[in-house]
Amino acid sequence: MPTVGLYGAYAVTPKLTLSGRVDYLSLTIDDYDGRLLKAQATVSYRLWENLSVGAAYRSVDYSVKIDKDRWNGEMAYNFSGPVLFIQAGF
Repeated sequence: MPTVGLYGAYAVTPKLTLSGRVDYLSLTIDDYDGRLLKAQATVSYRLWENLSVGAAYRSVDYSVKIDKDRWNGEMAYNFSGPVLFIQAGF
């Protein structure tokens, strides 16, 4: 799903990088109303030229509301927590 977002990164040293991002989308079509919000803060360390390891904290929040004559409801998905990763680049 396409979103509008902001992303930034700062190289503390040639091997250590801090980054963050926020993505957002809100849309209403007829009886459907939805929202998406994602945020993440990351620290990564470059072990070698093409290999990094890192940790992040991610928060994801989706919600959809439906208001129809025969059915009213809401679906929500929320997740927040740590992430560990290995990243390879070529």
